[in-house]
Amino acid sequence: PSVIFRDVTYVDMDQRCPAFFADGAVQQRVPYSFQFIHGDYREPLAVAPVDLLLSQYAGPISHYCKRYVRLGCYLLVNNSHADAGVAALDPDWELVGVVRGSRLSRGVEGYFEPKPGRVADRADMIESMKPIGYTKTASNYLFRLESTGDAHNE
Repeated sequence: PSVIFRDVTYVDMDQRCPAFFADGAVQQRVPYSFQFIHGDYREPLAVAPVDLLLSQYAGPISHYCKRYVRLGCYLLVNNSHADAGVAALDPDWELVGVVRGSRLSRGVEGYFEPKPGRVADRADMIESMKPIGYTKTASNYLFRLESTGDAHNE
């Protein structure tokens, strides 16, 4: 993301990340501003409101970090730790696109319909970080924040 967006904040608990971001070679390759917070996204963070919240394998950031997203802005997530499923069950988020392969599609009908015998329970998915099976899947899901809930309205 740092080569696309001018200002990026990374939050990660992975023990390898602080050394990576402190590396002089990384500092020279990234022509834009970035901040790295070695911490837990479930705890309050000192970050400015954002236009895009992105998670790949982090967990349910759609729940914990929604307050940092500006109204009308976006969340891009996969469902490896149930994050997309959690967002799909949150009325504040609207599914507006799916990524299949390298293409973004606005055809979102039919996503997040549980497979037979599966029950989508938001609280259980947040706690367990385990997705349920769905009848139709994509590699990533794009949601727009439609309601103020806990979000920044700027």
